[in-house]
Formats: sequence, C-alpha cells, structure tokens
Amino acid sequence: MSQDLHHVANGIIEVVHTTRYEYPAAVRLSINEARLHPISDNWQTCLDAELVVDPPARFHAPYRDYFGTLAEPFDVETPHTSIEITGRSTVSCIARPTAEQVVDAPRRHRMDPYDPCIEYTLVSPMVRWDDEIEALAKSLQKDTVVATALAVNDWLTANLTYSTGSTEVGTSVSDVLAQGQGVCQDFAHVACALLRCAGVAARYVSGYFSSVPLETGISFRGEGHAWVEVLVREGEWWAFDPTNDQPAGDRHVKVGHGRDYSDVVPLRGVYQGGAFGSLRVDVTMRRLAAAHTLD
Repeated sequence: MSQDLHHVANGIIEVVHTTRYEYPAAVRLSINEARLHPISDNWQTCLDAELVVDPPARFHAPYRDYFGTLAEPFDVETPHTSIEITGRSTVSCIARPTAEQVVDAPRRHRMDPYDPCIEYTLVSPMVRWDDEIEALAKSLQKDTVVATALAVNDWLTANLTYSTGSTEVGTSVSDVLAQGQGVCQDFAHVACALLRCAGVAARYVSGYFSSVPLETGISFRGEGHAWVEVLVREGEWWAFDPTNDQPAGDRHVKVGHGRDYSDVVPLRGVYQGGAFGSLRVDVTMRRLAAAHTLD
C-alpha cells in the first residue's frame, strides 16, 4: 500500500450530491429514503446538512439508523416527470492515521459473542464466502489487525482490476473474484469477506472521494465511493481504501458504515405510475478553508 505522510491537519469540505430521475410519463407518487450526509466521528464533523427535493417533498422525517447514519425518508405526491434530490453538506476534517501511524494490535482469534462488533465478523446479505475464499483469507492472516488489512489490500491490488460496469449491485463476492474485476463496492465487499474470514472485524464504509487533491475554493468532480474500516481495539477503527491502494485520507468524506452496501444505500425508493427513463448522478467537492500540513 502506498503511504503519503503529508496530511491535511484541518479543513472544511463542501459536498453536493445531486440525483436526477427523468420519466417518460408522469409519476403520481414517489417514496424514498436518502443517506447522503456525512457522519460525525473522530476524524470529521458534519457542520451543515441540507436535503433539497424538487418537486418539494410532502413528508420529510430524518432519523439516525441502527448504524448511526443520517437517514432521511421523504415522499413526493405531486405528479412529476422528473425529480431531483440534492444533498448539500459541509464537513470539517482532520488527518486520519496511515498504517504507519496507527498503533496496531494483535488479531483476535475469537470475539465474545456478546461484543457489539461481532456482526462485523459474520456473513451479511452481500458479504458471503465459501471454502475457497476462506482458504485464501487464512493464507493472508498476519499476527496483527493492520498487518492483515495491508496483506488483504495488497492481494486485491495485485489480483482485482477496477472496471466500471463490470458488475451489478447484487454481484456476489465469489463472482467478483472469479471474473477478477469490479468497482469500489466490490473491492470493499471482497476485502470485508477476506478480513472477516481472517478473524478481523471489518465494516463497509460509504462516502465520497475526490480523485484529485482538493484545492481551496475550486470545485472538483467527486464520486460516491466505498472503503473499509477494521477494528484495531475497542472503539478504534482504522480506514483504508482498497480500490485506490491507500489509507482513507483528506479526500475521503464518510457518510456512514454498515455490514455491507445494503446497510448504507445512498438513495432507495419506489414510485407509482410512469416508467423508468434515465438517471443522472453528480457529485462535486470543494475545500472551503485553507489547511496546513504536517510533515
């Protein structure tokens, strides 16, 4: 895994996530739930979050879900041939540790069944494995948590190719490995499967990522993204991005986490009437405040 020892110590990032649906005939009713706004944790604080729906939503009742993600159910009863959902957020970030900076801990061979993190060691709807995957995971096991995560990351970098459109939302871990390619969601699912098999609690993270450094005052095209966090010790998680072969850093903005993608879907819903036409998703990211770096 490549390591960059220059990190942004502080800064504020603005994220605008816009989803637009176009329909060939009028939709009479649209019921949805969005998870678009960043969570507050040890490394970031969500300063402001706004959800704008056009046509306006009749019902909007935000709540924190089981995993702590801000979920926002809403419905639109006005007949419409298009709908636009925009999540605007500002988040203050501090530097996350690299693998060299985090204090590693021994890998636990067994977790207490009553430990609240045990669900991140088990199979989940989209993270399942077979004997072949289990054997691979055991070959990647190291004595410590972060060392095991780095071994899994390095294996994925060498054996899995990023390829847009190569998989679907429901593609299994086994199928991704068989074809040797996938998208960020697949990299995160495979990493979680291998880590859990290797005795490491691993959770799927959903958020935003900029592929280029964020410069103050300039908007860049970002993207919805997925990465992984591993439990180092009680209450302490270390985040890494297997798709991009790097630790999660100042260009990663976390929305939430769960067992897999199904727990943190950015936008899901149903509608009545019409027929599906087109979908467009745009994400822009901009650094609002200058930041200094630590060497």
